[in-house]
Amino acid sequence: MSLLIRPRSGETSGAGVPRRDIGRMALAALLVCLVGWSSGAWAQAQERSVSVGGVQRSYLLFVPPGVSNPAPLVMVFHGGGGRAQGIMRSTGMNAVAERGRFIVAYPQGEGRGGGKGTWNIGGPNSASSANDIGFVQAMLADIERSYPIDRRRIFATGESMGGVFAYRLACEMSDTFAAIAPVAATMVQPNCAPRSPVAVLHIQGSADQNIPLNGGTGSMTGMGRAWPSPRGAVDFWARADGCSPAVSSRQDGPDTTCQTHTTCRSTVEMCIVNGGGHAWPGSPPQRWQQRYRVYVSQNFPASQRIWEFFAAHPKQ
Repeated sequence: MSLLIRPRSGETSGAGVPRRDIGRMALAALLVCLVGWSSGAWAQAQERSVSVGGVQRSYLLFVPPGVSNPAPLVMVFHGGGGRAQGIMRSTGMNAVAERGRFIVAYPQGEGRGGGKGTWNIGGPNSASSANDIGFVQAMLADIERSYPIDRRRIFATGESMGGVFAYRLACEMSDTFAAIAPVAATMVQPNCAPRSPVAVLHIQGSADQNIPLNGGTGSMTGMGRAWPSPRGAVDFWARADGCSPAVSSRQDGPDTTCQTHTTCRSTVEMCIVNGGGHAWPGSPPQRWQQRYRVYVSQNFPASQRIWEFFAAHPKQ
């Protein structure tokens, strides 16, 4: 569990001691939160900002104790209409980072208002014109000014529109990202031309009605979009990474099947959750998912599997 602190001047703040004027109820709530925290409980997420073309952009940065030096970096992109805080909580990636000893950044998208945002995914389906590629570059430079980052171990993952944007990063920043892991997503770049191999782990529910497994428009697809097939995205990267036609298959838990291209310049894998909806497997079901009875598998720990994949695939 992590405590979100807004540090001053972009620096990490200490947890501190509650001021005397905090009421008894607030102090009691704080003590309850402290009980049962993990060994990395005092690690905090920093709220930081960068300027991109005169526009202030923000992100959360989690640096657990004992990270390696230089450290791997994982960027986690929220879905459309989401918040950095929300995906930080729902994915549980901070706990994975504590065990794996890597740094996590949670960028905040622009364009929705009310603290919510989305991503400029490129192509006609984009709901944003923000300079998100410039944002990622500025964010990386900002992090590197404070922490030594292993340039061979920079990764991106994201859910829904965040996962679609991760594909754009692989297309346009293939020299930077060693691997990506889109979740409940697809790729929309019509002219993707990566300069170097990027490993891909794609996680998708077979019953996703927002971005259907075979593409097109699902019953819950927003803005009348017709999405390219997620399977087609994986096939593209299998070709781009020089994979042979041979694919190995394995069962990962009772409801997830993973198919892997291994004879490649960099591995390409797709894990399909049988009956899974538009969701991050292993995360607590959100209210809208409960309302529409979207199946969120608790048998496939997506965050842990993503890190295991990243850890095994540094930049070649």
